[in-house]
Amino acid sequence: MAAEDRFDGMFLSMAQECEGGVPELLEVIFGFLARKTDFYGGGNPGQAENMVMTAFRKHERAAADAAAAKKAAREEAERRRREKVALEKARESVASDVCKPAEIQELTDEEAAKLEQRLKNNDEPGEVEDKGEKEEDDEDEASKGKLKPNRGNGADLAGYSWVQTLSDVEVRVPLPVGAVRSGRDLLVEFGRKTLRAGIRGNSPLVIDGPLFNDIKVEDCTWTLEDKKTLIINLEKVNRMEWWTRVVTNDPLEIDTKKVDPESSKLSDLDGETRSMVEKMMYDQRQKEMGLPTSEEQKKQDVLKKCLLEVIFGFLARKTDFYGGGNPGQAENMVMTAFRKHERAAADAAAAKKAAREEAERRRREKVALEKARESVASDVCKPAEIQELTDEEAAKLEQRLKNNDEPGEVEDKGEKEEDDEDEASKGKLKPNRGNGADLAGYSWVQTLSDVEVRVPLPVGAVRSGRDLLVEFGRKTLRAGIRGNLPLVIDGPLFNDIKVEDCTWTLEDKKTLIINLEKVNRMEWWTRVVTNDPLEIDTKKVDPESSKLSDLDGETRSMVEKMMYDQRQKEMGLPTSEEQKKQDVLKKFMSQHPEMDFSKCKFS
Repeated sequence: MAAEDRFDGMFLSMAQECEGGVPELLEVIFGFLARKTDFYGGGNPGQAENMVMTAFRKHERAAADAAAAKKAAREEAERRRREKVALEKARESVASDVCKPAEIQELTDEEAAKLEQRLKNNDEPGEVEDKGEKEEDDEDEASKGKLKPNRGNGADLAGYSWVQTLSDVEVRVPLPVGAVRSGRDLLVEFGRKTLRAGIRGNSPLVIDGPLFNDIKVEDCTWTLEDKKTLIINLEKVNRMEWWTRVVTNDPLEIDTKKVDPESSKLSDLDGETRSMVEKMMYDQRQKEMGLPTSEEQKKQDVLKKCLLEVIFGFLARKTDFYGGGNPGQAENMVMTAFRKHERAAADAAAAKKAAREEAERRRREKVALEKARESVASDVCKPAEIQELTDEEAAKLEQRLKNNDEPGEVEDKGEKEEDDEDEASKGKLKPNRGNGADLAGYSWVQTLSDVEVRVPLPVGAVRSGRDLLVEFGRKTLRAGIRGNLPLVIDGPLFNDIKVEDCTWTLEDKKTLIINLEKVNRMEWWTRVVTNDPLEIDTKKVDPESSKLSDLDGETRSMVEKMMYDQRQKEMGLPTSEEQKKQDVLKKFMSQHPEMDFSKCKFS
């Protein structure tokens, strides 16, 4: 079967089901494009219409050429036939050729069943549900009765407090004043699955029960701090899990969906791993907003490019769509269906945008309130933090003190690492706090989805927005004070933008603020316009910490495992898979003490 007619069977089945003929078939096709793709809203104004008319004109010309060729062939055949047949019969034959009724191909039972199933499965535009709000309601139900984690991803309970990382747990037990003189007055017993801790002779103990999960007893420690606090450090066996509580007989547990991993870890990943993580985070955000993922977007792009070609090619080959009516009738038919669903798509897009903005406004208010509460709590009772030195750092510090080095000469590890940066990063700017840059004429920040540019204006130079010139193009940007040359920004953009979603505002007659919506939401820009000689080093971009904690459970587990393995590799330690193999080997060795493993080599 030729490439151009490989979908003819499917379209014939659809045409058979459309009792209204070609107009109804066009309604079905443009309705599908409006519901299942971003055909109407995914490009510049007028781009969808241009795509339709380009495909329409192409096959209109092909249909006209084919009709002319057929007509010439029929005329030649008719001329020869006139020589053999009587004039009256020839006239009747010509009339029958001209008025020959259109043929409709019947569907098989199997094709009819498939088409009926497709029509039943079609979603109505008004039935689109806001996935983000639904998932949030489900999450609230699952989180009822659970504590929000403290800043250390643990909990502050009546008898003790605890914090955790993926690898360990620290428990702090406050002791009554004067009740403990030394460590001998305390009772701390570690078991692989149990923990007992408290003042010796006091019953009940502060902690006494089965642990949430197994610990490495040989790596667990405890200390007495200032005779006031018992500090217990537990080393987890499973380093890919957040604990909900320390002991299972404690009725209070935390909500691990609200655990906040360290933001620095994501930026420490290597390029390949980080790209995978950011793609998963992007897909997760798209799902929450009810938008297509990166893979679905690729499929839609391919669909939009080839579907119109296939449809109009089918109509040209298998129907009299182009030549069966008055001049312009086919085009009017197409544009009527196109305009109808264009309006419906615009209304649906506006409703979705309003719903997203309202959900985003509520989320920001909630985050701002939580940050305000945490800030007040931290200002009231923020504990002092002491950073411990490694043995190597302690030895270096001791050597400097012996040599009477000044404190200001202590080497900054961060600066040393910057000096050792790779060749590719030389000459590039370090990103500002918003992952952009502060340049001479303007500053800019970015997320994966948008860019914000701020242009400071001379005092008194601008009275209203009429004094400014801002022009958006899909690949270009021009911005500055009208009449002043050169403009502050004038050149090709780093990458494409969605012109219809871009905006600009004048703030206090002092600052021009430009918001650009990226087309590719899986990319960090190195500069706003390519003719700017200064660019940032995207390897040093710091993604938002809140994004990782917003992932669903399965995606988040995969991300945390990749981050953990990355850290282990950097420290020269075994990854999670290698640890599992080592644990199995140790278990086997402990079960067979009669065997001598001293001369064995393991790979």
